Amino acid sequence: MNPQVLRHILQGEIRTGSPEAFGCLLAEAPACPELLKMYARLLEEHARREEARAHYREAAGRFLAEGRILAAWSAELSAWRLRRPSPSELAAFQDEIDRSPPGGGPADAFLRALTRGERMAVLACCRRSCAPPGEILLRPGPPPEELHFVVEGTLRESRYETVEEKPRRRRPSSRTVRQGDAFGDVYPFHERRPSSTLVEAVSPAEVLSISRERLMRACRRHPAVERGLVRLCGLRSENENPAGEEGVRKGERYRIPVPMRVEVLADGPEQGRLSVAGLSYDLSVSGVSFVPETDGLPPPPSGGTTSDPLLGRRVKAALHGEGVALEIAGRIVRRRILLQDGRRQSSLAIQFDELPPRLRGLLFAFAGSLACGKTAAP
Repeated sequence: MNPQVLRHILQGEIRTGSPEAFGCLLAEAPACPELLKMYARLLEEHARREEARAHYREAAGRFLAEGRILAAWSAELSAWRLRRPSPSELAAFQDEIDRSPPGGGPADAFLRALTRGERMAVLACCRRSCAPPGEILLRPGPPPEELHFVVEGTLRESRYETVEEKPRRRRPSSRTVRQGDAFGDVYPFHERRPSSTLVEAVSPAEVLSISRERLMRACRRHPAVERGLVRLCGLRSENENPAGEEGVRKGERYRIPVPMRVEVLADGPEQGRLSVAGLSYDLSVSGVSFVPETDGLPPPPSGGTTSDPLLGRRVKAALHGEGVALEIAGRIVRRRILLQDGRRQSSLAIQFDELPPRLRGLLFAFAGSLACGKTAAP
């Protein structure tokens, strides 16, 4: 089969409602597990349950031959829905998983590292859902309640940081989520942080979702599941300190809105000065996070922060409060996109130059007087 034609079929752009017509298409690409699964669905819609079950199971075997455990599990779930599997069928499927070659994505590696009982504890009661292109699967808001595994399709994950959130690690503002990936920040379980992620389907997608409560029960019973979740979620130790990020925020920090004016100095003949008014929300003797009151900052380039012309620029940060004005020199080390009052807004992380002891004490007194009656950030 022409690869372009196959792609259009898998994307749902070429459709047929006849099992006979689809069978002719399948004959041209009999080894494609996605096509086998689509054919099984069509047979199920026409009440040809036993044929559909056989094709679901054949698709699962071909997925496993490619190391795609998650996709194979989803195909088997569809077969088990049509008829309850026998103990021997379950055991044979688990044997196939154990013999499957390395492959697939992070979720496949997570499942491959688990024992049979551990896999069943995680996936036995998962929820399957499908999403057309453009559908939103996860929005910023309440803490996520499910971990989602992408079985098929492509999604776009955009991450926004709230003004109240202090990031623990460097994360890209957006990424492409493909089959075998996972999304949904349910771990660590003790941290119930509001979701700052928007996930949208780019192509037709299938997702398996596991509730946070079930994952917690599985981790209590099987410590290896929690170790796998740590690797899957890409967590870093609290003691890690990425260069250029957390390392510049030393000392006591005050999350108080201090009026500021930041002057970005010229960096060559082609770049002029830029002066922007705004507020601080995270002030210490080593630096400050600055949120402009208006859209006075140029937007970050679409290619990512590595080419952002503001990074590394020298600045003069003037803080005003209680009749006192302090001007401190520094440089821009990072740009963040924050959610403030429901809208996205750019902010700058400014690292101050090394302050002499007297000026450092003055800044502490200045911040402390403004924080009177307030609690310093932890």
